[in-house]
Amino acid sequence: MASLDKILAKLEEEKKLKILKEQQSEQELIDQLNYQNEYIKYWDNIYENISISGAAASSSSSSSSSSASGRSIKRSSVFKINITVSNETVTLPLDSGYLYNFFINWGDGSSSTNVLSFDDINATHTYTAGSYDISIDGQCQSFNVDNGDFKLFINEIKQWSFTSDFLKLNFAGCSNLTTLPPGSITGADNITNFKSTFRGCSITSIPENLFDNNTLVSAYGFYLTFYSCLLLDTIPEKLFDNNILVSTYGFYCTFKGCVLLENIPTNLFRYNKAVSTQGFNSTFFGCNKLKLNSSIFYADGEQTTRFLNQPSNFSGCFSRDTFTGIQGEAPDLWNCDFGTETPVITTVFGGVGNSLVSISNYSNIPTEWK
Repeated sequence: MASLDKILAKLEEEKKLKILKEQQSEQELIDQLNYQNEYIKYWDNIYENISISGAAASSSSSSSSSSASGRSIKRSSVFKINITVSNETVTLPLDSGYLYNFFINWGDGSSSTNVLSFDDINATHTYTAGSYDISIDGQCQSFNVDNGDFKLFINEIKQWSFTSDFLKLNFAGCSNLTTLPPGSITGADNITNFKSTFRGCSITSIPENLFDNNTLVSAYGFYLTFYSCLLLDTIPEKLFDNNILVSTYGFYCTFKGCVLLENIPTNLFRYNKAVSTQGFNSTFFGCNKLKLNSSIFYADGEQTTRFLNQPSNFSGCFSRDTFTGIQGEAPDLWNCDFGTETPVITTVFGGVGNSLVSISNYSNIPTEWK
């Protein structure tokens, strides 16, 4: 009888031990899930609020694709559009010859759709009147408005994606586009030029570090990029510091016709030493309010090396027919050593808008540079 009691007691002990282990296992699972949820919230917050620049962009983009639970952590490109009439059909400005595999959320409560080609029927949507946030999540190598119908709708870029793999970005003619997101463009590390990207837009300022991630920009790099941005009044410092491969036609008409532009940051083009043929042709042409800065191309003492043996074109770079700003000082390009090359210098400081009123050292400028 005593032996039976011992057996029953042992069985009861084993039963309690099993229950305890199950409770511990359940608690461990709960703890693990809580940890994963906190992990996801943490990284969601990180990728929602920071802008990645330089080499960190590539690293963070790759690490942002998954979390501990396997959940995808991506940040979409988001564009705000305004539809003024009902039954308006909107088609995304996608070019042939590029790769697409993204989900589009049209922002009106309809289901997201997958776009796999430039002419995919899912890239077209019909709206009622109102404002909507369109979000693009996934590969979208070309978003090319280029004065097309989409220019009528977009009025804000709210954020850039980490995953779009943009090879072409163009918002030319988007006269209602007033706002760009802060920080660098992401998901566009392989872009080689920003030709006419913001031409004719209504932005008033350029975000700091906008092009920091775009180190492959080269020929036609910033050709007409901000041409005729009539409300643009400031350029941030170090805007082009990372774009050292910019070459032929690199800054051709980049800020031409920006009539409210007031200042040029020191060293704006100091590190763009590969700029060559047509590189600075008409860069600030018609900028009637612009205060010139003597140190936009080089620091004092670098005149002998900055443009040595480089094909250089400054034709019309600072030309203007009127002046409404504050007097500045011209860079002494005429004192630079061009070595074996002969720079194109037609009307660099031409037009009646350039005089002693607008340029303190105007009397030092040789006639052939005016």
